[in-house]
Amino acid sequence: MNVKKTVNRQKSQGSGEPRKASSERVNVAKAKAKAGARHVGVRLQGVAREAVVIVLLALCVFLLLAMLSYHAGDPGWSYRGPETEVANWMGALGAWLADVMYSLLGTSALWFPGVLGFAAWWLMRSRQVTFELDMLALAVRVAGFVMLLLGTTLLGALHFYSPDSMLPYGAGGILGEGLVTTLMPILSHSGVGLVAAALVLGGFPILTRVSWLDLTDEVGFQACRLGRWVHQLLGGWTTSVASIRPSAGRI
Repeated sequence: MNVKKTVNRQKSQGSGEPRKASSERVNVAKAKAKAGARHVGVRLQGVAREAVVIVLLALCVFLLLAMLSYHAGDPGWSYRGPETEVANWMGALGAWLADVMYSLLGTSALWFPGVLGFAAWWLMRSRQVTFELDMLALAVRVAGFVMLLLGTTLLGALHFYSPDSMLPYGAGGILGEGLVTTLMPILSHSGVGLVAAALVLGGFPILTRVSWLDLTDEVGFQACRLGRWVHQLLGGWTTSVASIRPSAGRI
């Protein structure tokens, strides 16, 4: 009986090890499947990268020219009149897009062509780019961009409002005016300005992944380099002037 029990124990132990190994493989496969569902990889190089750069630059230039040539009399989202001619450089579509973006966001709408241009510049500097679409990282970036937009619209409506503005709803747009109207009774003028500054200062590093400390450090380093270059330039100039004076005295 004892011999049979030991044999059964050995069999059960031997069969348990493959089960553990198979369960570990299943868990690893599930983890890889979840990671694959979250990350979608796209590699851009050569012609594909150049095509994406061209599309981004075209969109950036189109939006920028449409916004710079905005005319309040053009038929658009916030205005309809007897005028049939469109003064916008990008035609009726450009006039409509500029009107919508300026009406909703004010001058903060200029962030959109800026972001497109920055993306194109970043792609041009990279020979080979591999994108991994992480939904969590994308949500964080979008949240940073929304914070930046909210902060700049608040600042525009709070400090740069003018009744003579050519924009449909002022520098802050509908969003900025609504936020200021809502927050002013609660936080007062200084409190709203503090909230706007916090949104801008917090949204920029979340969107760009650029730390303010690193940015200030880089600006200080470049300023020191510029100072040394100017000092060397002025030092060489003074040395050349001092060498010319004695020779002029001899003549």
